[in-house]
Amino acid sequence: MIQDFGVHVVCSEQKTIGRHFALRYAQLVPDDTKYHAIAFEPIIYNKDLVHHIILFGCSFHIEDLKPHPCGKLDNRCNTWLVQWSVGMEDRICAPPSGGMPFGKNIFSYLSIQVHWNNDGEELNITVPFTF
Repeated sequence: MIQDFGVHVVCSEQKTIGRHFALRYAQLVPDDTKYHAIAFEPIIYNKDLVHHIILFGCSFHIEDLKPHPCGKLDNRCNTWLVQWSVGMEDRICAPPSGGMPFGKNIFSYLSIQVHWNNDGEELNITVPFTF
């Protein structure tokens, strides 16, 4: 059975200077069963600011789900699942032999790391996307 799961993230800064990095944790699915992701499709509304997005799997409970700057604690989510970069096609498909597992006894949280360039130093930017 195929199901859609969406993670909607809005990264916003009151003041931005040069390049900025944000990290957002989001619970993807209940930990009731094992799932397999067969495709990832980022929907990015501000492609002129987003440079790349990296999706990691997290196998531990996360208390704070708020966006925050990248730091050493974020290295605990170190299973690289997928990356979108400028110039890539929008849909990223898993290999035909199988999908990427998550859910029960695997990953119940995802770490979504967004790297964006704001070389124009725009103020009050918002970078919403769904992944």
